[in-house]
Amino acid sequence: MPTRREAVKRGTANRAHRRGRGAGGAGAAQAVAPYIGGVLNPTALWREFEARDERETYADLTYEQALRRFAALWAYAREVNPSIGEDWEEDIQADLAVARAINGLPPAA
Repeated sequence: MPTRREAVKRGTANRAHRRGRGAGGAGAAQAVAPYIGGVLNPTALWREFEARDERETYADLTYEQALRRFAALWAYAREVNPSIGEDWEEDIQADLAVARAINGLPPAA
């Protein structure tokens, strides 16, 4: 199954954005169809696992520890992909288009 970003990059939503038009509607929803089935409709067992995992994994984590963990992960991500985060506003546009389509909102103007 492709990741969300791969599905969006291949899909109509991202192509429309690159042409300078807003994305959304049926085209954007179709662009992420493989992602939706696997992630947005989890089973009850999966929801239970995620809730338990989140409670147990981060229960004893202080804000400072979480911040250090985030900084270390961000540093590693920059090593793997030095251009990550350079143009976050452009990167987030595809995510926003997908969110609007999933929630039945019109494309952004």
